[in-house]
Amino acid sequence: MRNTDTQKIERVKEAALKLIVSKGYHGASIAEIAKAAQVSDGYLYRHYANKADLVKDIYRSKLKAFHDFIYELLDADLPFKELLKRLITHLFAIAKEEPETVQFIFMMIHDHDFDYPHSRLLALRDICVQLLERGKREDVIGSNHKAEDVLIVVFSLPVKLIEARRKGVFTSHEITSVDVENITDICLNALR
Repeated sequence: MRNTDTQKIERVKEAALKLIVSKGYHGASIAEIAKAAQVSDGYLYRHYANKADLVKDIYRSKLKAFHDFIYELLDADLPFKELLKRLITHLFAIAKEEPETVQFIFMMIHDHDFDYPHSRLLALRDICVQLLERGKREDVIGSNHKAEDVLIVVFSLPVKLIEARRKGVFTSHEITSVDVENITDICLNALR
């Protein structure tokens, strides 16, 4: 990416994220993104080869911030349950403060055409391995579980709750501290 006006690029990223959430990955065009960001198509193409590169950049930066937070938790050497509770609390806070970000990530994870950025894939694997090792050391994760199980339980279940609340499947009430405790316990029980 060339040197550029960072405010314009942030407008482009924000417009792309919003349009992808409202229209889907395939429904949001470069022309619409450029128009919403108040830049020309050419400006956008000077910084990104195509829409996929733009979306990967957004995805990479959003997930990096979340992954960095988890690494800080791992470095804090908290008991596993407290670490998990803080991770889930943080995820729910992002969903409340930046609902479009969570919707965007959820959509991209479930889009079979989206090529997951390799750097984020490696970080996610490493995080799951570290969580697994910590949980096994503290005897809160069963010896038969793998890092993949941690991924499925720790990251999927809270996101499914967020989506269920957003869509009003059972209720659309705001997620509370009671919900954090419940989903933490559900995750721990699933990994025993």
